[in-house]
Amino acid sequence: NLTCANILGWVGYTLLDDVYDDERSFTHVPSIHYAVTQTRVLLLESAFTEHARNYIHRTLADTHDTLEKERRERRRSIEDHAFLIPEHLEPLQTHTSLHKKSFGHALGPLLILLRAEYEHHSPEFTATEHFFRTYLTARQLNDDAHDVCTDLERGHISSTVAMLLMQFIKEHPERHSIHTVNDMPLLKQIFWTKCIGRLSKDILVLCENARNHLAMIPLNDPTYFISLIEPLEHAARKALSERDATLRFLAIYNHPTP
Repeated sequence: NLTCANILGWVGYTLLDDVYDDERSFTHVPSIHYAVTQTRVLLLESAFTEHARNYIHRTLADTHDTLEKERRERRRSIEDHAFLIPEHLEPLQTHTSLHKKSFGHALGPLLILLRAEYEHHSPEFTATEHFFRTYLTARQLNDDAHDVCTDLERGHISSTVAMLLMQFIKEHPERHSIHTVNDMPLLKQIFWTKCIGRLSKDILVLCENARNHLAMIPLNDPTYFISLIEPLEHAARKALSERDATLRFLAIYNHPTP
């Protein structure tokens, strides 16, 4: 049941996110309704306490509310490849809510712990919650970094796009709009020289925290969970290396040796 719930939940909420990206994709709606409904049913069938059932309802409600808030507050209308920069860009120093879009992935392991008689306030349960929060936040940041150009073209103010626009406004306070074609070279330059470093370091810190929480979870073999973290660490270190190479090239290009 939990395996099916995880698969159906991933399908349902991925399709829902796609609909929010392209509101013309109404053909997905019946599939979304079926997948999300069955996810809830299967999870609740696996919950044998009132606390577990309430936890499931609360987690799925948080996921839906987070996606709906994104649709309402983080989608800008595009006209002739341009959109207005939001007047108030939400500071994202802590990335505290990014995991909520996909925290349903944690429900299976958490329900297994409850069935194994670990209390919801036990160190093991809390460590599992924290592992998924930090891992899923790092994964979301990684995804947002890879999608930054696509998100800009759609007028989607992701965590990474918000960071980029804040830096853009700092350097160009006279600007109030973005042209997703004409401004793209400048935006890419700002992203690679000013944003990717902080973003990659944030991901590495989150991955380190996830590893620390993982060590407190009662697992015979944590290999699978480590395999979730390692690609994010590799991508972050690669991005930092490429950023450093770009900065070195620009330094030589702008200040050639006589």
